Amino acid sequence: MEQWRYIADDGVSASYGLAADEWLMSAYHGVHKPPPTLRLYTYAPECILVGRFQNVEAEVRMEECRRRGIAVSRRPTGGGAIMMGPGQLGVAVVASLSPTDGSSSGPSSPREAVRTWSRGIVSGLEGLGIQVTLRGKNDLEVDGRKIAGLGAHADDDGAVLFHCSLLADMDLQLMLNLLNIPVEKLSDRAVSALEARLTTVSRELGRPVTIDWLRRRIKEGFERAFGVSLSPRPFDEGEVWGISRLESENYLSSEWVYQRQPPRDTEGTARRKTEAGLLSVHLSLAGNVIKNLVISGDFFASAVALNRLEARLRWSAVERGVVEDAVRAELNGGHSLQELSVAEVSDVILEAAANASAQGVCFLRSGHTIPPEGRAARL
Repeated sequence: MEQWRYIADDGVSASYGLAADEWLMSAYHGVHKPPPTLRLYTYAPECILVGRFQNVEAEVRMEECRRRGIAVSRRPTGGGAIMMGPGQLGVAVVASLSPTDGSSSGPSSPREAVRTWSRGIVSGLEGLGIQVTLRGKNDLEVDGRKIAGLGAHADDDGAVLFHCSLLADMDLQLMLNLLNIPVEKLSDRAVSALEARLTTVSRELGRPVTIDWLRRRIKEGFERAFGVSLSPRPFDEGEVWGISRLESENYLSSEWVYQRQPPRDTEGTARRKTEAGLLSVHLSLAGNVIKNLVISGDFFASAVALNRLEARLRWSAVERGVVEDAVRAELNGGHSLQELSVAEVSDVILEAAANASAQGVCFLRSGHTIPPEGRAARL
């Protein structure tokens, strides 16, 4: 029977919890790939974690978070903004990304990782008599109500991270106060509307459950689903040092947390709900040329490919052929696109540009010139 590494810890901070998951990925970069690692953990106190490609200030009520002393950080995985705390069980699986030629077992893409590793959570909940289904790209539901959110991220060195936030319990009013959730207002009616869309393990069982009890049930679910034995091995001293360094360099830095903020002189915005998730584009124009743009949302994609696309489109002409060629070149390959079509991405970029033109085109400040590569009709 294959043995996986098992880590259980509680009360981690927003920055440390995320840094620990990313640090685990480094063990899967070498030639010799170890078996997967399962980590079941909680955050304390409550914190807000936004998805990899989201705009923090569009998703989070930052003033309220600052007033309450609520930490905000950014996950390496895609998906939407979530509140985590002592009442939510964090689930992380870290493993090697398998080649697409089928030469080894395991998921070959982040999308497949979501479908694969969610089976452990489904098995654990079904062991409690809770029937769960995977809906859309990243939700586990019970009778149409979300009980867990899922996400995944693959790095350029062949490691994949699967994330899940499992709701043992939830303070819905606090979540409404901290997140920009599209409900009418912060009222009893808003809470009722949210209750109709979410559920918790405690609610489904009709009694309060403890995190320790739920963690054991999910651990058993993974063992059943994958026929493995989970061997406890906490972080050693060297790993704690490495995690702390990554936390300081990345997850505690404003450059990481606020990296997808739209440019200050944004003139046009467009949003579209796609099968892969919400896609938003903010951009500014100089005449018929894109000065700057930010692509954000709760979809899954390669961060490297997305950054390359943004860079490629800066100082390019707003022409469909130019935009489509850039999108196709940078996103349409491997697991970087993740169910977003070239046409969808291009349409939203062009719609944002059209909205910018309709509002009045911004002009280059004195002394700024368009780089030579931006003067060509095509990239």
